Parts: sequence; C-alpha cells; structure tokens
Amino acid sequence: MVCNIRYTFTSSIYRGSKDNIESQMQCSKYHFEEKILEKLVRVEHKLEINEQRIKNFEESVSIKLNDFNESENQRRQSMLSLIQDTFKEEKNLINSSVQSLILDTFTDEKNLLNSSVQSFILDTFIEETKLFNISVQKLIVDTFKEEQHLLNISVQSLILNTFKEEKKLLNKSLVNVIEDVKIKSDNLADKFTAKFNQLRKDHSSPVLFKATSVQSDTNLQGEIIKFHTIVTNDGLGYDKNSGIFTAPVSGVYLFTVQICPEIGAHLEVHIVASGDVIGKLHFKNSSDSRDVCVSANGIHKVLKGEKAWIVCSKANSKGDVIYAIHANSFSGILLNTN
Repeated sequence: MVCNIRYTFTSSIYRGSKDNIESQMQCSKYHFEEKILEKLVRVEHKLEINEQRIKNFEESVSIKLNDFNESENQRRQSMLSLIQDTFKEEKNLINSSVQSLILDTFTDEKNLLNSSVQSFILDTFIEETKLFNISVQKLIVDTFKEEQHLLNISVQSLILNTFKEEKKLLNKSLVNVIEDVKIKSDNLADKFTAKFNQLRKDHSSPVLFKATSVQSDTNLQGEIIKFHTIVTNDGLGYDKNSGIFTAPVSGVYLFTVQICPEIGAHLEVHIVASGDVIGKLHFKNSSDSRDVCVSANGIHKVLKGEKAWIVCSKANSKGDVIYAIHANSFSGILLNTN
C-alpha cells in the first residue's frame, strides 16, 4: 500500500518518464514514512528554533521596556502590555499562517519547504522588528516631547508664582522701610528743632567775662591767680572768689591773660581749660619799669560745666612778683557753640 502511494505521488511528478521510473517504484515498507517523519522533525525543529528566537525577542523587548524612564512606569507598563498582546496576536496569526503555509507547501512542494518557511519567517520577523522599533521610537519621542512641554509649563508657573510672592514681600518691606524712615525723619526733625532752639537760646545769651586786679601776689607758685574786680560777666560764668570760670554752655572759647611783673620778677603763668594747658606766659622783667606787661591767650573747646583758670606754675620769689594795678586781667569769650 505504501508503494502504491509512492507510485501515485511519483507518477504525478514525473509523468511521461521512461521505464526507469518503474524500477524506482521498488521501495522498502518504511522508507517513505521515515522520510516524512524526518521532514516533520526538521520542520518541528525549525519551528522550535523560530519559537525560541521569538521568545528571546520577547525577553529582549521586555528588558528594554523595563529600562524605560521610571517616572513613566505606569504608562510604559500599559504600553508594554498592549504591545505584548498585539505581538502575541500577530504571533498567533503568523504561526497559523506559517503552519497553513507549511502544510500546503508540504503537499505541493516538499523539496522547497525548508527554504520557503525560513525565508517567510525571517522576512516576517524583520518586518515586525522594524515596525516595532519605529513604534517604540515614536512612543519615546512623543513621551519626551509631552514631558518637556509639561516641564516648561511647570517651570514657567513656578517662576511666575515666585516672582509674585517676592514682589509682595518687596512691597511689604518697602512699606515698612518707608514707615521707619518717616518715623526716624520725624524724630530727627524733632531733635533738630530742639537743637536749633537750644543753639538759638545759647546765641541769644552770649558768654563774656573780664576780671582785673590780682587779689594777692605773694606765694603764688602752684596757686590759682584770683582776679577780684569783675568788669563784665555775661553768662555769670566767672567766680571772683575762686578765680575759676565755669562754662555755662558748651562751645569754643578764647581765653586771654595779661600780667605786669614787678621789677626783677621772673614767673611763668599757664592758662588751663578743661584740665589742659592751652596758653603759656614766661617772662622776666629785667627793666627798671613797672609798666611792662605781657599777655598770652588760648582757644579751646569747653563743654558745659567744665572750668578754666590761670595758674602760676613758677615764680622766682615767694614775695611780691606782680605789680598790683588794673592792667592785670583774665578774660574769656564764647566764639562758637557746639
């Protein structure tokens, strides 16, 4: 029966051949079955290889998809699921088409089965790979553009909100600064007005004094010289009993002293203000006249309540060294207030 089948099959292919065909009809009982099984095994082996390649491709696709941006994981998973479902459907269609094609081709063209199936699978795989790569690339580009657009919108919104907030804070700070400046300006104006009134009051009451006539001219060394005759004392700063002037207001003062030494007298007189020596008079009367007088002056800034006086720092005698006439004097005047 197997030989009859082989005869019928070979007769349809090689019809019109010579008598050598009949000689080829001799065959073993299992030879054709072995060939058929061998072809089926080869086809199955090729299918397994192709299926393994498809599985490897699926694994590669899964790995690549898993490496996508984590921030888009949910979207990527849904896309991956869609792609996998589509791919499985396509694979099923391809498998059914390939199987159908293999069966049809196996019936008609057994010798061309391997090359046709391999070529078809390879072309289909390449085409599907190209389409998949294009889809993935388009998905990546579209996702990147969308995320970039959302990022730009977020950054612009953040900058605008930050600018508005900073503007509000700046306006609030400016209002506070203006209020502080206004308060300080008012306080400064009040202080200036009070100071001006005080200066006007001080200027309206001039400070001026002059005293003459030395009360005692013996044992003067180291002592304050007291001028007991007051010529003028505007401001009431000079005390004739102590010989000391006390500044009624702060300001710059000019102090002057004039001394008429006795004949042969040698003395040194200092003008002291606020504890500082501001003027010196050093003289020896070597003439035969008592009409010789010398003077010294000094300018100094004296605060209100500070004092000024005339002191004899050195004298050649404990006796009479100053000629007691009205030409001896101690005077002072306020030049300018602080």
